[in-house]
Amino acid sequence: MLWQPLVKIIELKHELDVVLSMFAKEACKVLSVDACSVFILDETEHTYTLSASTLVPTLRSGMIYISAKDDLLGKVALREEALIITDMSKASSYSVLQTLSRNRLQSLLAAPVVHKGEVIAIIALQLNDKDKITESLQTDVATLCANLSLPLNRAIHIEDVSEQIEDKPQSPMYFDGVSANDGVQKGIAVARYNITDIEEIPDKPTQSDDEERLFISAVKDVKESLEEMLERVTLLAGSEEAQLFEAYLQMIDSSRFYDAIIGYIRQGIWLQSAIKRVVIEQATLFEQMDEPYFVERASDIRDLGKRILLALENKILKKSHYAVDTVLVASEVTASMIAEVPKGRLKAIISEHGSSYSHAAILAKALSVPFVTSIKALPISFIDGKEVIVDAYVGRIYIQPAKGLKSAYERLIKHESQKAVELQALKDLSSTTIDGHEITLKANVGLIADLDRALSQGAAGVGLYRSEIPFMIRERFPSEDEQRIIYQQILSTFPNKPAVLRTLDVGADKTLPYFYEEEQNPALGWRGIRMLLDQSNLFLMQIRAMLKASLHHDNLHILLPMITTIEEVKEAKQLIRQAYKEVIEEGFDIDKPRIGIMIEVPAAVVLAERLIDLIDFVSIGSNDLAQYILAVDRTNEKVANLYNQLHPAMIRTLYHLVKVAKKHNKEISLCGELGGNPIATALLVGMGFDSLSMNASALLKVKQVLRSVTKKQCRNVLKQVLKLATTDEVHTYLENFLVENDLGGLIRAGIN
Repeated sequence: MLWQPLVKIIELKHELDVVLSMFAKEACKVLSVDACSVFILDETEHTYTLSASTLVPTLRSGMIYISAKDDLLGKVALREEALIITDMSKASSYSVLQTLSRNRLQSLLAAPVVHKGEVIAIIALQLNDKDKITESLQTDVATLCANLSLPLNRAIHIEDVSEQIEDKPQSPMYFDGVSANDGVQKGIAVARYNITDIEEIPDKPTQSDDEERLFISAVKDVKESLEEMLERVTLLAGSEEAQLFEAYLQMIDSSRFYDAIIGYIRQGIWLQSAIKRVVIEQATLFEQMDEPYFVERASDIRDLGKRILLALENKILKKSHYAVDTVLVASEVTASMIAEVPKGRLKAIISEHGSSYSHAAILAKALSVPFVTSIKALPISFIDGKEVIVDAYVGRIYIQPAKGLKSAYERLIKHESQKAVELQALKDLSSTTIDGHEITLKANVGLIADLDRALSQGAAGVGLYRSEIPFMIRERFPSEDEQRIIYQQILSTFPNKPAVLRTLDVGADKTLPYFYEEEQNPALGWRGIRMLLDQSNLFLMQIRAMLKASLHHDNLHILLPMITTIEEVKEAKQLIRQAYKEVIEEGFDIDKPRIGIMIEVPAAVVLAERLIDLIDFVSIGSNDLAQYILAVDRTNEKVANLYNQLHPAMIRTLYHLVKVAKKHNKEISLCGELGGNPIATALLVGMGFDSLSMNASALLKVKQVLRSVTKKQCRNVLKQVLKLATTDEVHTYLENFLVENDLGGLIRAGIN
């Protein structure tokens, strides 16, 4: 494919001018054109700057620019489509390219690079021969521009940020992203790097006195691991297959590798930076050789570097010092990164990549930690160690904030702390509206530690226990007795209140390391009840464990996930009856559990009338239901902005399900993220939900809304929202409703 090598040039981590100059030269060769020029959008001036051109090889960016209204090329930007001119001399308007080419190149193919509906660049190709603008060339250029959209947009932002840092390194800066969890906090940035991408490691001076010792120790660990692999592979496959590990052992001891890294460390270079430098230097030497054998050695060098970095990270993490007011920063924050921060020290999280519904975001919500993600061109190494303010209400972060801004946010943070104290006073009060309508507020639980948090926030039971968590953190399936002990803790924590235990819900983005089969489209694949019914022995084991755990407790509710057919419910109920019979025969005197289904796919919505007759209660999983109704992968950055649980289609779906449940006198609850969003509380009450289940951290905010409104107000909110056609209109109306009822502080600190 012609476009692939050109896109790879844009992805190179060099200055934008250098990269674009390389791109223009290579494009002439690859596309067989006589000239290539690249114009980049200057957002501040609303013009397009000629950033690279084979017509002017020594061009400095910024010397030539065009207005979309004044130059022939402007039509590309204004129309957002390609422009073809076979004879420039007969064109209705003039272009700067005619001057640069001295009117020698008569034909032009100019195409837009569009990112999120905006033309961020124009690629202009010129030729001597008008007949060379073939249909094939046009489609190649269209494909190229489409694939340039993301990498070029990122490169442009990185360049802008780099210039800002270089010009005013001590000045306040801010970056906009997307809120993954509301809140406002300040602290010291602590950066984590993706050490498997060696190019991402920043260049920094020595960070501690023992870096040489750490390196020697990490090398020792890697050598021991390599020697074990060498011995094992030799026994299994023979000495020839084990030669790779012999080569690794030779490389790791070589003066060009080991001594070179030690040399950089002694020059005062950070250990990780030293490893990066040597790996890239050595790999580049091999990559420049023609022999395939030596090119392969470049890959080996990189792999060896990663092994040492991984060994090093394991050592450093054990002794890492996290500030008492840590703001965790990474290209993409993982749940494990969050877990590594000592208790009480994590104040906020920021990342370049991620979504509001990632595992990291869900954990941040459980911990009540503000989180801003999807920040373009986040300069992680520059931010590291600096003072940061995170305003996750608006999705903005401030680096090295000015004194006035800092004081203003300190007042907001203080206001939030006071608000938390005020909310705590609601813990033991009823969750009823002003006119006495009660809604049960329950907690979503994943870890046993979540139970304490649920109790501290006054939860009226467990609305959703994610039973897959104990499966995911083990290296094998937990035994029936291991499961029973866990479930017993859940049931006994709320002995007189309902505890809804969802059966194993793995698949899609929740995989078991010891039981996973790669699928092309896992979100629509072997997950939830589908897997359990196929593996009925696992289902029976889990149900028996739940039933045995319910001894002395009459509060077990079993929830079946990912239901799409009536047959699935009937088969699952038959297996539950079988398990119940077996447990009774073992001598357990227990009551039959209540059985419910999760409605989270459109098929279950359509079949709701039939399904509800088969079960005791209904729980709506709004996270997945919104994903399937809107056909949006909520973890995919490219489309995550389209995912919203307050989409009018979702609102109508939820209301339909409540009406069906009420018609059949069945209890209905909502256990997705929407249930814990105070903006949606009045709307959900107006629909008629019996209970809402949420992260414990959101429970008191929802309770405050409940205790501040009437059922009549909530019904009117529903009536008005059903008239609205867009998600933005719904959000605006619901936010205004809170503000009008003196609940604006639940949306953003400082609002009355």
